[in-house]
Amino acid sequence: MKAAWFMPLIVAVCAGAPGNLGPGALSGVPGLPLSDILSAGQLRLRTGFEYTNHWGMGGTSQVPFNICYGLSDVYEIGAAIPVRLPDDDDDGLRTGDLALSGAMLYETARGGTALKFTGSILLPTGEAPFDPGAGIAAGAVTTTTFRLFRFSASGQYRIMGGQDPTKARWRDSVVFSFGGMSFLGEALSVFTSLSGSTEGAFVINAGASIEPWRELVIDGSVSADMESHGDHGVLLGAAWTFSDL
Repeated sequence: MKAAWFMPLIVAVCAGAPGNLGPGALSGVPGLPLSDILSAGQLRLRTGFEYTNHWGMGGTSQVPFNICYGLSDVYEIGAAIPVRLPDDDDDGLRTGDLALSGAMLYETARGGTALKFTGSILLPTGEAPFDPGAGIAAGAVTTTTFRLFRFSASGQYRIMGGQDPTKARWRDSVVFSFGGMSFLGEALSVFTSLSGSTEGAFVINAGASIEPWRELVIDGSVSADMESHGDHGVLLGAAWTFSDL
């Protein structure tokens, strides 16, 4: 009886993360990249609602739009852009920076360990101070599985040029994240991550997701910048996966 209950969880862990998207609109969970890759012909769409309280500058609400497509069982590409909702000082909708990303599954090993290389281009379609502006980034993600837990670590080298890259002074930094997710049931999982950069940011994120159908994942998470007087926010989202496109 115990084995019959345990086996579906093992299958869920071995199959990878729930059908969700992480940073850069690549496979992962909110706030945490994973080394998973969409299968060839799969298309995943994600949207939701995000509210962030900026210390000393009030709060902002936005609707993120993310799309990811599996070119093969080794390559995937993604695009992400947020739409900022009107606030008390502005009645119009505004878009944030557009991020175009790609990933290549470099190597897999027995036991669920994998290594994925990633790259991103950021286009300055947003506005300061809420968006970082133009930039390029390259890095890697590795994920390993132990029983009902998945651990992930990632790092990227970034060069950023601000909202006006022709006049701004370009700066470089290294961003990193590590965390994990645990399967509490065949369709329920929790995740947490710590992310930061050499520029001083340090953000903690935690949330949960449920998979009511094989194609649909619904999640919620909270985040907080551990820097003194840092931002904190809440995110609700849903992702839908289409196959054989």
